[in-house]
Amino acid sequence: MANPKIFRRLFLDQIKNYPNFERYFFDHLSMAVHFKRIELSEWTLEELKELAGFLVQAPELDHNHEQVINGIGKVDFELMMSIYDRRLNREAQQSDTRYTAFPYHFSTDVAALIKDHPEYPKILKTWISKVNGRRNLYAMELGKLVYKIGGDVLSQVLEKLISTGAETNLKKVVALFPLIDTPNFDICFKIIDATDNKDIW
Repeated sequence: MANPKIFRRLFLDQIKNYPNFERYFFDHLSMAVHFKRIELSEWTLEELKELAGFLVQAPELDHNHEQVINGIGKVDFELMMSIYDRRLNREAQQSDTRYTAFPYHFSTDVAALIKDHPEYPKILKTWISKVNGRRNLYAMELGKLVYKIGGDVLSQVLEKLISTGAETNLKKVVALFPLIDTPNFDICFKIIDATDNKDIW
């Protein structure tokens, strides 16, 4: 039987040397992970970080990419979330329309793993802190991601931001609010109660 460590090194080198075939490599890795022929829990942290880097570079994510991301998340949740964070930042900073941070059909397995994880609220708060108060591409893509993940975490984080009364935080809430889900009138009224500044409304 082949040495797993040697196989992992060869696999990572192949993706590095043949980036145009990354989808092909992830198709096969996804299948191997699904059928438990490869256990990502056996990979070293450095190997997983290198694999995560290739997932950030992929022009778009399909089901097979997400299966691998889900596998990474079960081993290292923060590393998985860093993949989405870096993809979000990359799309917001470039004009390459061939690069999309998140898939249209977001994996339900990944969504369930994220929304039920105790670290998600803290990570989401960090992401929201990067919103500059304008409805730009970053805010729009973050809104799409949170909507796909689902759950009540976003409302809880937004309500905490509103409770500070700080105009910078209120602007972040307003920038994200229209992009999330069906109108939440409770949050709308809390914003109005928190400030008399109609420019924020």
